[in-house]
Amino acid sequence: MPGRPAAIVFIATILLSSAPNAPGRPSPSQESRPPVALPSEARPAEMSPEAVQRLSGAGPDGPVVRVGITTDHRRVTISSDGAFRVLDPVTRAPVWKESYREDLLVTTHGARPSDGRVWRVQAASLGAKEESDALATTLEAETGEEAIVSFNPDRGSWRVRVGSASAKEAILPVLQKLRALGYPDAWAADEPVPAGPAWLRLVDSDYATIASTVQRALIEPAGPGFIMVDGKRYRGSFEILVDGAAGLQVVNVLPLEAYLRGVVPAELGPALWPEIEALKAQAVAARTYAVRNLGRFADEGYDLCDSPRCQVYAGAGGEHPLSDRAIRETAGNVAEWHGAPINALFTSTCGGHTEDGGEIFPEEAAPWLRGVACAEETSANGNRALSVDGVAAAESSGPADEVFAVARLIAAGIVGPEAWDGAWRDQPLAEAEARALIERAGRAFGGIGAVAEGRTAASRLGFPLALADRLDWAGEAKALVQPRDLAVLLPFTDAEAIPASDRLGAGAAASRELLPRAPGGALRPSDPLERAEAVLILDRAATAAGVPECVEGTVAGGSGRKIQLRRSDRELLLAVPRGLALFLDQGRGPVAHQRLALYPGDRIRTCIGSGGEATTLVLLPGRKGLSDDRWSPTWSWQTAMTDADLSEKLSDRLGTGRVTDLIVLRRGVSGRVVALKVVGERGEAMLTGFNVRSALGLKESLFALDRQRGPGGRLSRVVFSGKGWGHGVGMCQMGAYGMAARGASWRDILKHYYTGIDLARIY
Repeated sequence: MPGRPAAIVFIATILLSSAPNAPGRPSPSQESRPPVALPSEARPAEMSPEAVQRLSGAGPDGPVVRVGITTDHRRVTISSDGAFRVLDPVTRAPVWKESYREDLLVTTHGARPSDGRVWRVQAASLGAKEESDALATTLEAETGEEAIVSFNPDRGSWRVRVGSASAKEAILPVLQKLRALGYPDAWAADEPVPAGPAWLRLVDSDYATIASTVQRALIEPAGPGFIMVDGKRYRGSFEILVDGAAGLQVVNVLPLEAYLRGVVPAELGPALWPEIEALKAQAVAARTYAVRNLGRFADEGYDLCDSPRCQVYAGAGGEHPLSDRAIRETAGNVAEWHGAPINALFTSTCGGHTEDGGEIFPEEAAPWLRGVACAEETSANGNRALSVDGVAAAESSGPADEVFAVARLIAAGIVGPEAWDGAWRDQPLAEAEARALIERAGRAFGGIGAVAEGRTAASRLGFPLALADRLDWAGEAKALVQPRDLAVLLPFTDAEAIPASDRLGAGAAASRELLPRAPGGALRPSDPLERAEAVLILDRAATAAGVPECVEGTVAGGSGRKIQLRRSDRELLLAVPRGLALFLDQGRGPVAHQRLALYPGDRIRTCIGSGGEATTLVLLPGRKGLSDDRWSPTWSWQTAMTDADLSEKLSDRLGTGRVTDLIVLRRGVSGRVVALKVVGERGEAMLTGFNVRSALGLKESLFALDRQRGPGGRLSRVVFSGKGWGHGVGMCQMGAYGMAARGASWRDILKHYYTGIDLARIY
């Protein structure tokens, strides 16, 4: 293009999936942002006529959905826990046998399935086919190359591609020609090579085979039971068809509500995130996405895929009773804008704030996909905090692990309150005291043995061996400890001081970490044992025995001296006595605290004493703020890349050569990087929207950059410190869990993340 600077400047527009699955300048408030244009009248009609017809005739289980299953495109094994049939879908005549009970291998004959790729140059991606056709005609005249217009179901847009070559290097002249003609965002793309005609071949378990004359077959149960594809169980029936590359495409055909039973638990696992209102919100979002995208991949023979490219679908093998309930209790409900189902995008973890849809995916600049905070108002959070006081543990001196061990042993009734005193723990055990501790531990742990006659219980070796006697662990020493392993199990400088008769027992105690640790690598087996060492030994034994009884759950609320604890199976109301032992675990072990503020959604572990009251409470790791998605393991992350790593990721795609700098040009309302300049030895490029994340291979585009330079100022390393996982648009799945944990309904969740929507039952 005349007048361009010598350096190549272009926008890399890389079409990737829009489906689910940092400090900077202050962002403008949502109110001050320019309004998003309403979708055109044609937008709701993007559902195919067939999809509209299916929806209008839907029964109580919803319209029929066709799901493309990810398999080997060369061979697929079909089986069932009952009998099944393989039929011609037109005549319903058997393709081969009347029915099958054994495994059936399906492959092809005719043209061989193609693994080849053809390279073309993508000049543009447009929203209207007419505009795309006109551009293709212009490009053919300007370049002398063939221009092809095709629908991209991932993004709901029409792409215009020019030229054809079997290798990327061979298409580069076309790429440069387009840039010279004024298309700076052109880029090289590859697609499958079409193949000649092929038909289905069936092979039974006896290796008998038939080369059929059909390119499509219907597979359905012949009675009760599920169809299995490569060992995975599914509801409904199947079609197997030969695709344009002479490979196999397997399509699961079933009602929408049955399909959701395999989607919801795969997208938001009920075992890990057992909040029913969050699962209901996920069910409605997944149902809405499915309805809105019916027929999206019609040219390929199905509606939706089974991967994060659409939404994850695990079939009948992934179903869960809690998500089944969520689907059942929201049956037929979808999110709508002006009476039409929305494109209900969702993301795993948004890092505290979602982003405007159009900033990540230009074709999703919709009024319902507005960036919102993933949190309650600060004032509301403050009012919902439950303050819990504890005294004894916080006032106890000594190492943190020792104080926590005391709390657990008090809860189990093995030591008394005197153990809080650090000075008491620093004193050696008396023989009678040692035997009394061992006896109480034996009763608490359900031990059935007795301390061996003549055993000294107050020494550094005698105490763990006497405890093992009382717990009847002698058989373990004989069965599991080999003499040849003792040199490793007993690496003490004075190991020869252990009596020969006690060496196997000492090895068994060491394998359970019950031997005390002495400075300098010595055991000093006959020296007196300090009470603090006895506390740690008893606590390790208690852990192995599952004592005291402890429960984990999510704080749902509370008042006064009561905590409402939500578990996957039920809710508990815990009495909180004065003097409760409080601990905060931030990932390095529990540390005693005098006071803790508990918020709805916090995860705690509490031990219950003999009187039924909580005796120990631990706030578990994971709380990193007050965002509703704070419990996600990817709420924060860090990744480092060398200049070589960056160049490998970006140069082939952008043509910039070795990367010399990365510069953030613009951030969205959430703080996400929505425009990033890549500076290289061969020129500059710009990444925008979703391409920022995908080109760099990061979990999210919500990140800060720490650029590190070596000699001469050369870029040597970049550290990306980020938050979240996914594209950041629409409903935050972890945020939905957090909202539900603090009492929000599924309706509240959906209306928070999808701005201005209505909720309606459409069948």
